[in-house]
Amino acid sequence: MLVRILFVASLARAFTTRNVARTSTSTALHADLTSDKFAVGILGDLHIDPRKMEDYEIGRDQWIQVLDAESKKRSGNVALVSLGDLGESKSVRPEETNELFAGTTECHELAAEFLRSFGVPYEVVGGNHGEYECR
Repeated sequence: MLVRILFVASLARAFTTRNVARTSTSTALHADLTSDKFAVGILGDLHIDPRKMEDYEIGRDQWIQVLDAESKKRSGNVALVSLGDLGESKSVRPEETNELFAGTTECHELAAEFLRSFGVPYEVVGGNHGEYECR
């Protein structure tokens, strides 16, 4: 099986500065295991923040191009894994509340909507900014 794992250290941090070149920091790891082929895109530490969704959309659009290309090569065998820290670990509405965004129902719903928008199956491995009890 040819396994290609695409990795981005931090999608949120990579695209929050608009004047930074929009190049992918992904690397690839290949391993022949059987005759099956698949690709897994790995996103780390989203720290999703509803005030910065345009940045996330830019990053997502770049990933979708890669995932679409991989899907064509791998007969649709493409998935996405988000590793840890789904939500921003501060209040996203400091003028209204001090409540952390991470771990809230709103955070989980926004993260799920964002991950669904990649158009491939996904899984989440929780981190310390996302495992709090949903409120």
